[in-house]
Amino acid sequence: CIPETFKPYREDITYTWDLLDKNVEKYPNELALVCFDYEMTFKELKEHVDRFATALADMGVKKGDVVATVLPSSIQFAICDLAIPEIGAIHCPGSMLDSVDGLIDKATRTNCKTVVCVHTNVKDRDVIDMVKEVAKKTKIENIILTKTEDYSSSPPAHEREEGVIWFTDLIEKYPPNPPKVDINPKKDPCLLFFTGGTTGRPKGVTLSHYNVTSCTRSSFGSNMPQSVLRLIDGFFTQVIPLPICHVYGHDFYRFGFYLGSTILTQTDPRDTKEFVRLAKKYHPVFTPASPTQYTRLVLEEGADDLGLLAMTGSTPTAPKTQEDFEKKARSVVFESLG
Repeated sequence: CIPETFKPYREDITYTWDLLDKNVEKYPNELALVCFDYEMTFKELKEHVDRFATALADMGVKKGDVVATVLPSSIQFAICDLAIPEIGAIHCPGSMLDSVDGLIDKATRTNCKTVVCVHTNVKDRDVIDMVKEVAKKTKIENIILTKTEDYSSSPPAHEREEGVIWFTDLIEKYPPNPPKVDINPKKDPCLLFFTGGTTGRPKGVTLSHYNVTSCTRSSFGSNMPQSVLRLIDGFFTQVIPLPICHVYGHDFYRFGFYLGSTILTQTDPRDTKEFVRLAKKYHPVFTPASPTQYTRLVLEEGADDLGLLAMTGSTPTAPKTQEDFEKKARSVVFESLG
């Protein structure tokens, strides 16, 4: 059932249309995202994406500009990831583990002027403190700040923070009316990932709308029969404990939205209790995780009878870990390595 080729790839679709707009047309009232106890439908996600895209355009972000994020897996990350390419800009996902020097290097090489980051309330080197330091040494002009729990049933208070704009203030202020931008999907970039390497300096890899959408469409399609893909479109839930800012987690976030699935976000990759809670409440079919996460889940109370198709990657999984997780969680673990 797997075709010889997926050619011809569509050259007329944009990143935001492929992952969001088409799902709004087909499944407007179905759940798109869950974070903590906050549920967001595709229709609601579209409104927040359009509001944020409008805000970015009003702040002077133009086609071809790079907008960086330093965010955990969250609804805010998804809004940024879909809104930035909608106005022809380029999303550069950063990691909360990046050093000041690492952030300076990325901001300098990308000529980034706008950053969206998280306020984590940690005692030592909060992300916002690092971004402010980076801004002094680069061309960053706009710092947009959020707290992860801003999308929860009990959003936290926002302290006055000099030199920043609160993410939720922009969502409330701006209408869902982003400017129409002429995008050439084959040529215009939408994502910029920095990868590791043997040189000691990360490499920036820019991907066009066409690069990403054709890869997303073919990757899942080459691993399972087309009849199965048609059956699960719009009827598929996955829990992603991986950081979505990382290319591994981002791949499956994209695959999920391409299939109109519900994505359960785990903001802290180490929080196995949250994984179990989400899995027990929403009954996901699939999860991509690292071997270390499965090792931790084996030890987590309540991680039984989950009934998952569980994919593992990044490094080989110890046979004992696989056996123990499959037995406890009544799930199937398969490798995706290399």
